[in-house]
Amino acid sequence: MKKKSSPSTLGNSKVGIKQGFTLIELMVAIAIIAILASFLLPLLGKARKTARRAVCTSNFKQCGIAVISYANDHKGTMPKAIQDYSPDYYKNYSDLRTLLGPYLSDSFSVWMCPSVPTSLPIDDPRNTGNKPRGNYNYYPGHNKVEDTSVKITANGSADILMSDLAYQWNNKWRANHSIGGTSWTPYPNNPSLTSFANGFPEGANGLYADGHVSWCKKMRWAGNTSGANHFFVPVE
Repeated sequence: MKKKSSPSTLGNSKVGIKQGFTLIELMVAIAIIAILASFLLPLLGKARKTARRAVCTSNFKQCGIAVISYANDHKGTMPKAIQDYSPDYYKNYSDLRTLLGPYLSDSFSVWMCPSVPTSLPIDDPRNTGNKPRGNYNYYPGHNKVEDTSVKITANGSADILMSDLAYQWNNKWRANHSIGGTSWTPYPNNPSLTSFANGFPEGANGLYADGHVSWCKKMRWAGNTSGANHFFVPVE
């Protein structure tokens, strides 16, 4: 009669039986993953912020092409300024959407900072206020351009045509590119004005009269608007 084979043994241990991880080994593996995550997550956040800043730069370039193209078709004059006392107005005395629409293929998705995820384009129908504003400044830091006689090169090729929103309101910062802060929409009927509140600006993009766009960490005070608002523009 054939005998049944018995498992091979080495000492007192059976060969071929796999043992699982011990509790200590699992805890060590979890600790290593946590340490790696603590290094990688800030890098991923920084990469996302850099990517959004790059899209913002691209938006400014497209807006710049529209503004300069308009000027070329109108004897070098700027699109009529629309701000009452604040450079973030896009509709007041006139409407930039009407003036620049043909030069932006009637799409103002680029007139909006992508670093503010909850913001909306200035042509979104939910902007129902009489004097709506966006989070890009048009011709900031200058007197109002309420006529069609202002030349695009009136103040030289380094003149700022557009910039990211960055201002102080009641001594608290409102900015598109912010260190800290939370998304803030001051008026429910004007969601395009959304920016970050109560943080600190880390810089701003600027569009210049010669068409180039520059990211700048330094900014300068450009003046007051309604007394409580202190606007800042980038400095190359």
